[in-house]
Amino acid sequence: MQPTKILLAAPAPQLTHWRTSLLPSSSLSFLTAGDSDEALVLARSEQPRLAVIDYRLEPENGPSLCRRLRSYHWLKDLPVIMLMPDSIEGPEGPQDPLRQRECQKTLPSSATSAMLLDVILEILALRPLISRAPRVPQRLPLRFARTEKLNHRGFTLDLSTGGLYLQTDTLYTTGTHMHIEFILPGTLQPLRGRARVAWTNRIHAVSKPLYPQGMGLQFTDLDAHWSQAIAAFVRESV
Repeated sequence: MQPTKILLAAPAPQLTHWRTSLLPSSSLSFLTAGDSDEALVLARSEQPRLAVIDYRLEPENGPSLCRRLRSYHWLKDLPVIMLMPDSIEGPEGPQDPLRQRECQKTLPSSATSAMLLDVILEILALRPLISRAPRVPQRLPLRFARTEKLNHRGFTLDLSTGGLYLQTDTLYTTGTHMHIEFILPGTLQPLRGRARVAWTNRIHAVSKPLYPQGMGLQFTDLDAHWSQAIAAFVRESV
């Protein structure tokens, strides 16, 4: 399978940072453009699946380039992530490109590569989603870490047979596998297993506004006993 093409269009300093921090993988291929003219040529010829465009691009700024891209029928549905500066000189400042429907998502230009990659995967749905099974609100203390030391803390906000939402200030990138431990109501022994980060909610990159900062987790390794216990708990709580 050919990797998914992502267009990155930004001034030179930002591109230099991306080239060293956003490494290509078997599933993603990054095309880079340092100005709007180069970005337009690449988009027309390569037909990327998604574009990341800096508002401060020249000679045309980000919103103007988006409108140009939309004028081509094969690019009219191209998803765009717009990187927004903290401020822009001028009496009115920048219009909100999200409100103007020129992009699907905005991020601050100071967003880390990890934050950007999370949003890219969210929009393209290249990550597995947490099960659509019924979920119930449930606040439980939870311990977690990449290793079995479980030295981080958080709270569940909801729970389903496929996963849970973890409220925490310690965030991992999408796709990270972790060890988890919590006590299911009605049981005496802690539930231990493994989960995968399916999506993240960051203060400056909110995927789901109704959730606080944290991570959506997908169960990847649970004993059959615990899977059955969770299913029974959810069934009784719905």
